Amino acid sequence: MRIALLLAALVMAAPSSLRAELSELRRMEFEMERRGISPPDFGGWQGRARPAFDWSSPHFALIHGRLDAMTAGDIQRLLLQVAVRHGKTETLAGYMAYRIELEPSTRVLLGTYSQLQAHKLSRAVRRIVRERGVALSEDRDAVSEWETLEGGGVRAVGAGARVASVNADLIVIAD
Repeated sequence: MRIALLLAALVMAAPSSLRAELSELRRMEFEMERRGISPPDFGGWQGRARPAFDWSSPHFALIHGRLDAMTAGDIQRLLLQVAVRHGKTETLAGYMAYRIELEPSTRVLLGTYSQLQAHKLSRAVRRIVRERGVALSEDRDAVSEWETLEGGGVRAVGAGARVASVNADLIVIAD
């Protein structure tokens, strides 16, 4: 965590050549986390992967901690009740991308109140994953169902959709 804070401070004041080196250090730090050299930290990843957002509010620390517990397998189910416009959807988009980046074979089933919202959220997750360098399949790239080269990805459905016989490692239901 201290490394991430130091890197964030340096990036702001650094010339472009140094920024590229610092960006590579961030990628190396995540690779160390991914390989289990240090424990996964979704909050740190979220700050590095999505610096345009301010993740410093106390409720994010609580949410990130619970999502870390889910990633570690300490909890199996999590219900987030967060006020409207407080970053719940953006956090979930980041978490799905984080899990896919951490293990590209992760299959996510995403359900929302409408197919339009499911597509919007699926596109956001796919954009993050693509920006983070996860290899995506060209064969299956529809917004409602896309995959990584390792067989993971997202299946996005709206209310009323039938999802029988769909295998998923992570199920996210968002409003």
